[in-house]
Amino acid sequence: MLSFIRYIPKNSIEKINFWTSKTNSTIRVSKKRFTKLGDFKVVSDKLYISVNKDLNKYAFLLTLTHELAHAFTYINYKNTVLPHGKEWKNIFQYMLLELLEIQIFPQDITAYLKIYAKNPKASTLSDINLYRALSNYDQIKSITISDIPRGKKFTVHNKCIYTKGAGLRKNIKCYNNNNGRIYLFHPLTKIKLLD
Repeated sequence: MLSFIRYIPKNSIEKINFWTSKTNSTIRVSKKRFTKLGDFKVVSDKLYISVNKDLNKYAFLLTLTHELAHAFTYINYKNTVLPHGKEWKNIFQYMLLELLEIQIFPQDITAYLKIYAKNPKASTLSDINLYRALSNYDQIKSITISDIPRGKKFTVHNKCIYTKGAGLRKNIKCYNNNNGRIYLFHPLTKIKLLD
């Protein structure tokens, strides 16, 4: 049995095994990474995909599908197209529609995934509604910047201390109490509240 199988919903195993064998990709389950959910790379003509193991089964499946779309894009176009260009987007969209057809996801995720699948972005984090729906299935519930009121202090990855500021169109301005600079955070950045 492949090592990643226990991280995805049972009714997706057949489809994922099919895609994995078609791309001849090696799938690795990685420890938590703060900068990315998954990764695709080619080393000596071999395709490697890694996905963070701290994701819930639905987020893991979407991330794995995203990375498998990169594998199919590489097989079809090599390095002649942009990583998240129209070729990747079309392949990823087709794969998402196949997953939706199997009815793998709970209704709340399905509703937002149908919208996302019409024009998928490079990151599922870019769709706040889809990301929130996916977060409903996290085993460990987290606090995000959008959950706290303006003026509250927090830390990210137990490093610098920030104070939440005003919300912008897509991000939230936060004051770094350590160096006095302003930083922009995604509204769903997971934080540790200090106050």
